[in-house]
Amino acid sequence: FHATVFLSNLQEIISKPAQEKIHHEVSKRKYDYQINKNTAIGIMKNRVIGLLLFKDPEKILIQLQNLFAQYIEPVRPNRKLPRVKKLKRRSGKYKTLTNYKRAI
Repeated sequence: FHATVFLSNLQEIISKPAQEKIHHEVSKRKYDYQINKNTAIGIMKNRVIGLLLFKDPEKILIQLQNLFAQYIEPVRPNRKLPRVKKLKRRSGKYKTLTNYKRAI
């Protein structure tokens, strides 16, 4: 539990400068854009150990910010479509549900 909270907070701290960079780059587009958090956590989980162990973590931080800025998604206001939920099997062996889209 504590590791999940730590990684989530670390991902938000790293993504703040990248989000400001995205905001300036896409200011003329129709929608506002934000970092895809699912992909950002998938990218970060492989690099967090190097971030904590290496003597020069600034290189990894800059690399993470650039990678986060590559995967963006639009924020659509007043979206009213209901969320599609997958149904579990009612009888027989329990089937684990996967996420809708795998992160890296």
